[in-house]
Amino acid sequence: LVAAANELSAQAGGDALVIVAVQEVWAYRAGVFWPGLWLWSKLEASLMRAGWASGRREPLLLVLLKGIFMLIVAVATLIFQSWIPLLRAVLWNPKPRLAVALEKRSSLPYHIDGVAPFRSLPPWTTPVCLMDSGLHLSASRPADASGFVGFCRAGSGEAV
Repeated sequence: LVAAANELSAQAGGDALVIVAVQEVWAYRAGVFWPGLWLWSKLEASLMRAGWASGRREPLLLVLLKGIFMLIVAVATLIFQSWIPLLRAVLWNPKPRLAVALEKRSSLPYHIDGVAPFRSLPPWTTPVCLMDSGLHLSASRPADASGFVGFCRAGSGEAV
């Protein structure tokens, strides 16, 4: 991603506006499973460094384990957070690491994502909103204006 951002910036040249949009970088309510998600991310990173996994080639066992683990986290988090709403405040959010990497290694120092509105939902909100939009934007220049358009959480495909 950093290489692609640098290539885009080089092609655009000078003071051109370069925006990189990354989808599916979800922040979600992890509750008591935050340490498990952290541990899984470290395991996956070490497997990628060792060449055992990449975006194109992952062992079937790893894919199955990841799917089972994420399903357990999602279901258990939904159940636990229904009983203990304050656990909803604990977020797993990979976006700051992505923003830092793009800021340090490319010419995209400005970023925005939808985590702030997601985080600001009160812990007792029902139905429980487990994930944000997954969108992260990085840019070569600051935004003139920014914001998010609200939507009705009930009956919307985006309300998952």
